[in-house]
Amino acid sequence: MDPRVNDVLERMRQTAAQAAQAMGKAADVASKKTNELVSSTKVNLQIFELKNDIEALYKEVGRSVYMAHTGETVDPQEIDGKIAQIDDKVARLCCLQEELEQQRPGKKCPACGKACQPEDAFCRFCGQRL
Repeated sequence: MDPRVNDVLERMRQTAAQAAQAMGKAADVASKKTNELVSSTKVNLQIFELKNDIEALYKEVGRSVYMAHTGETVDPQEIDGKIAQIDDKVARLCCLQEELEQQRPGKKCPACGKACQPEDAFCRFCGQRL
C-alpha cells in the first residue's frame, strides 16, 4: 500500500481514538450532571411535599382554634399533636433546604449569604468582594 495512504489512515485512526476519548469524558460529565440534577430534584420534591403538609396542618390548627372561639368543644391534645407535627416537619424542611444548598455549586457571599458563581469576584446581589 502507498505510504501516503498509510499516513492518512494512521492519522484517521489517531483522530478517531482522540474523538472516542473525548466522547467518553463528555459522557462521564453528562452522567455526573444528570445524577446531580436527579438528586436535587428529589430533595426539591421532598421540600414541596413538606411545605404542603405544613400548610395543611396550619389550616387544621386554625380550624380548631376557630371552633374553640365559637364555643365548640376542641381537644387541646389534638391541637398540641398537630403543632408537634408542624415542628417536626419544619425541622425536616430546614435540614432538606441545607442539603439542597450544599448540593449547589459555587460559593456563598459572606455578606448576604446568596449563592454566587465560582468565577464571580464580587457578589451579584450586594457587591461584596468574594
